[in-house]
Amino acid sequence: MTHVARGDIALTELQRELSTGLPELLADIGNLLRPQWPHYALFLEENMPTIAELATLFVHRLLETARRGLASLDPVPPEAEPAVQLAFEQIGAQQFTEGRDVAEVLPAYRVGARAAWRHVSAAALRLDLPSDVLAALAEAVFVFVDELASASTTGYVKQQSESSAERERLRGELSDLLLSDRSDTTVVRSAAERARWPLPSEAALVLVDPSDAAARTVIERLDQRCLQVRQYNMFGAIVPGPVDSASKRELAARLRGANAIVGQCVGLDAFPVSTLLPTIGIELRQRGLLDGDPVFVSEHLDQFIVHRDEQIFDALRKQVLHPLDDLAPATRGRLTETLASWLRHMGDHTRVAEHLFIHPQTVRYRMNQLRQSFGEELDSPRSRARMLLALEWGPDA
Repeated sequence: MTHVARGDIALTELQRELSTGLPELLADIGNLLRPQWPHYALFLEENMPTIAELATLFVHRLLETARRGLASLDPVPPEAEPAVQLAFEQIGAQQFTEGRDVAEVLPAYRVGARAAWRHVSAAALRLDLPSDVLAALAEAVFVFVDELASASTTGYVKQQSESSAERERLRGELSDLLLSDRSDTTVVRSAAERARWPLPSEAALVLVDPSDAAARTVIERLDQRCLQVRQYNMFGAIVPGPVDSASKRELAARLRGANAIVGQCVGLDAFPVSTLLPTIGIELRQRGLLDGDPVFVSEHLDQFIVHRDEQIFDALRKQVLHPLDDLAPATRGRLTETLASWLRHMGDHTRVAEHLFIHPQTVRYRMNQLRQSFGEELDSPRSRARMLLALEWGPDA
């Protein structure tokens, strides 16, 4: 009879011995766990039928690994036994579900391994098994515990990934609801509870250019207080309010580099309507009409009003400057520049001269020319307001 065959017979005898002593082994493990890991001891008690099946698999797995060790073969990977792999993964998944770190279970495994080795070695000594079989068994215990830890970690990570994906899906649904004008308060509140997002009384929409990879990265790095927005025509985030001066500075720092447009902070019932200005802001920035990183809509409402419709603004500009149409382009340019400065400085010739780097007498000369063209319109507050609007935001500004 070969050495390996004798070892195999010895292990078969040991299997019968260990199977008989499994209840005692499980009781011993429970007693060792109870002082430091009472929740694991309780789990052991409450799931004894399942644990007993797992213990039987342990004995089978242990002896199979020992047999392969005696034959100088690599251990069978746990994937080769789906029941073992699944059982250990479920333990790891439960760790995540219960809010505990997977590392917490590893010391408990070591306690169980020590208890198992005491029972295995005691049974082996009673059967007077040879030293090489004892060595193979000892190695098998360590291999088994490593596989147990690896499978539990895999289960933990899988559950974490699935939970994360589900959470992001629910947050995405909530984001879509907040942007929709067809959702009611009850539906939104229910979706917020499912997504575990504290529903604020007000919020602001932040948008970036979807084609800007760096901007998308900045948005994706915002913390979990912000809901990501992923729609075919919008990329950004919903930021809970209120957005006061302190939180505005903090938000500006977090958004730096994204060239973001930050909408006005409004109540959630008005949130769908509030998407209009940030959407316009993205368009204006793409046309080079907005500067700032980020741009807060509330600080640039005049620019939004003026540039919302370029055709209307061009019509206003042409109407306002019509009296200068017959002048030569160079003369028209000088007088337009002077008129814009005169309106901004409320008719102060000295300040206009300083602004344009010309002599005050030149300012008076040009203003006489403008009066010949515009007449009494220069004295009308309404006309001056229309002129200032057209010139402040026009190409000469």
